[in-house]
Amino acid sequence: MDAKQRRREQRRLERLRESGSEPGLPADPDRDAVAALVETLRRGFAELDLAALTSIWDPGFDVVHCPIERAEPLHGKPAIDAYYAAYVARFARVDAMELHDLTIEVLGDAAVAFFGFHFEGDLADAAGSFSVDGRATIVFRRVGAGWAAVHYHGSRAGSL
Repeated sequence: MDAKQRRREQRRLERLRESGSEPGLPADPDRDAVAALVETLRRGFAELDLAALTSIWDPGFDVVHCPIERAEPLHGKPAIDAYYAAYVARFARVDAMELHDLTIEVLGDAAVAFFGFHFEGDLADAAGSFSVDGRATIVFRRVGAGWAAVHYHGSRAGSL
C-alpha cells in the first residue's frame, strides 16, 4: 500500500470512528463498541500509552497474545501488561500507526476484528528506526455491558 492509499484508508477509518459504523452497514452498538476498543489499541501504540494498550484486555480470562516478533505466545493479562510496558519503553517516538481494512464480525457473545496495520517508530536506544506492515486478528468476548479482548494474533504482511 503506497502513501496515497494509506492516507485514503486513514481518512476512511476516521470517518468510521466518527460515524460509529462501517459505511453501508446498519448501525450496530456491539460492532461500534468493538471498533472503539480497536481504536484504543491503535491510539495506545501511536501515543505509547501503556494504560490504553492494557485497558482492552479481559483480566478475568486466560487471555492469549501472539505478537509478530515473539516465537511463543503470551498467556495471561500480567504477561501482556509486561509486554506492553517493555514496548512503551523500547520506543522514543512513534511516527505512524495506521490501520486499514478493518472488519468486525459480532457472533453473539464473541466478536472478531481483523485489520492490517503500518507502524513506524524510533527506538529509544538510538539504534535507529523500526517499521512493520502486518495484519492482526483480535477476539473479544462480551463482559457485562461491554467487550474485552481475549486473544490477539499478529503476523507480517505477505510479500505477494
